[in-house]
Amino acid sequence: MTLFLRWAASLAIFLLLPGLCLAQAPPVETHSVLPETIEHRLRRFSRSNWTREAELRRIFEEAGCSGSRLSEQRVADGNPPNVACRLPGRTDATIIVGAHSDLRGGGQGVLDNWSGAALLPSLFQSLGGAAPRHTFIFVGFSAEEHHRKGSKFYMKNLSPQEAVHIRAMVNLDCLGAGSAAVWTHHADPKLLSALYDAARESSSSLRNVDLVLMYDDAMSFRKHGIPTLSLHSLTRESVHALHSRRDNLSVIDLDSYYASYRLIAAYLVHLDSALE
Repeated sequence: MTLFLRWAASLAIFLLLPGLCLAQAPPVETHSVLPETIEHRLRRFSRSNWTREAELRRIFEEAGCSGSRLSEQRVADGNPPNVACRLPGRTDATIIVGAHSDLRGGGQGVLDNWSGAALLPSLFQSLGGAAPRHTFIFVGFSAEEHHRKGSKFYMKNLSPQEAVHIRAMVNLDCLGAGSAAVWTHHADPKLLSALYDAARESSSSLRNVDLVLMYDDAMSFRKHGIPTLSLHSLTRESVHALHSRRDNLSVIDLDSYYASYRLIAAYLVHLDSALE
């Protein structure tokens, strides 16, 4: 996540709001990845952005995403490539789940944003047991910390046919510093309502925390009219770790990190049923 200088937090609450009318499709069953696997993948961070990209690709392969499902997209200006894992659905309607893999500053970039990138293969694994209704694409974006070059490049190189099929983009950035939080100000209302439903149904904690003068990869999709929602975990304390030496494994609360994984997996299943 790219940080400027201000923070604004809204009320932290457990959310109970009316849900979407669900489409008539059976829900996809999830297969939970073990907590020790989630932790092991989190610990595989590196200070090199090129090594992080290569490691993310290896974790995708270990999670069962390989062959034609797994691809790299070269990004201009000497940056590491975007890494994308495709989970084919029963339709061409597509949900993008993204997280940037690059770091910035003097720390280890565990919170910002290896925490988000390292969850992508586990989320693929959770949904990969049976074909969902939507096609899911899990993308590790390059160079978010350099003006969102990776996500901009991804959008620029989508064909008109591919772009028109995208129903939502869910962005993961800075997870595990506390309980899951949603950036409500930029969230599409339907995607936000579905998240509240998923949190209630899975008995998960969820906070509303809006971030001021920050940007993330979801912006690259919103600018093209695609509904987005961004999940994070930042608090008044942990926000100061971004782009500093404090951004290391000690910032992560492993129980909160695993709880965030469980909520996000439940949310993706809910979206698969709720969206057209």
